[in-house]
Amino acid sequence: MDDIICWDELPTGSMSALWHPYILSGTVNLLLGDSNTGKSFLSQAIIAALTAGRALPNAEPMPPCNVIIQNAENSYTNVIKPRLEQLGADFSRIFSINEEHERLSLMSPKIEEAIKHYDAKFFSVDPL
Repeated sequence: MDDIICWDELPTGSMSALWHPYILSGTVNLLLGDSNTGKSFLSQAIIAALTAGRALPNAEPMPPCNVIIQNAENSYTNVIKPRLEQLGADFSRIFSINEEHERLSLMSPKIEEAIKHYDAKFFSVDPL
């Protein structure tokens, strides 16, 4: 069968992480849970630490990095930015793709373009 791959033939790659073992680099990571359990707050705390170059729990500090936030649930100006400010985020490292004229889909090439252009190490979509 041509469409079957034997795993014995697959090479073994290497993993790198933004926050080992919780957030792997170069792959999709999901933060799942019931409503009102702090998923958005945890994501924003991670964003603040990443942009400010602060260590995440049980991890070494790393250089500050850029992130992209897309949020369809909370106001950027009234909820997310004040929260990130309290968490000590570096706003010069936070970007969002403007959805004013066109709704963003997860298949949009704008996502990859923005990640590459801003060398973003973390892309947050809330809610998915």
